[in-house]
Amino acid sequence: MNKLLRLVFILSLLILVSSHSQGQGADPIIQTGEAVKLVDYVYGILDNYVGLVPSIGVVLGRDAVLVVDTGLGPCNDEIVLQEVNYLGPKDTLYVVTTHYHLEHTLGFAGLGGQARLIIPRIQQEEMENGDAIKNAFARRSDVTADLLRDVDYPKADILFDGEIALDLGDLTAWVFYLGSLHTRGDTMICIGEEGVLFTGDVVMQGLFPSLDTNNGSIKRWMEVLDVLQALSPTVIVGAHG
Repeated sequence: MNKLLRLVFILSLLILVSSHSQGQGADPIIQTGEAVKLVDYVYGILDNYVGLVPSIGVVLGRDAVLVVDTGLGPCNDEIVLQEVNYLGPKDTLYVVTTHYHLEHTLGFAGLGGQARLIIPRIQQEEMENGDAIKNAFARRSDVTADLLRDVDYPKADILFDGEIALDLGDLTAWVFYLGSLHTRGDTMICIGEEGVLFTGDVVMQGLFPSLDTNNGSIKRWMEVLDVLQALSPTVIVGAHG
């Protein structure tokens, strides 16, 4: 990454970080009718800086829809499914979660029985050992307790180790894993035809990355930024901010 881009990125973090507090007191519920058209066939249901709400991607292929990330609990993804059905329902619905944290994964059941989950093997392993963090989040408030009551981590329909290409018809989603960063199983999604890159918690506007204390590092994060820059995305969607 060249020095100018590094400087712009760091300045953006410093300038925008103050806006992160904008919706922190709100309940972690995805809002209906909030999908924003990013490019021709890609929409974002943005977090609006509300804590425990991720920015969710909806990619409308000719033959299939891809949803990137879920909300906290199935009731949130019932809202996401309503948005998908409004924007352009398809018989095939793929779901990719950028990492195992609760607001990204535990809404999966709300997307219905037709949804197919595709994640790296290491992310599934993190889910299998994620009860401690789930229970901790459930104790945060009565709202989070209700959202997470009787909710289990999902089981993937397709597991991969390095990368996988999802054929959506006229669009291809390149889903790839570059090693431990924010978590051990961070996953990114590139829609090359649309120039869109979903980065989860690895790159977020106005927020410095939270790296896994045991496995992540700033050095590795900077190396991954070089890889992502080489993809030349025109739109980058982080999971928060």
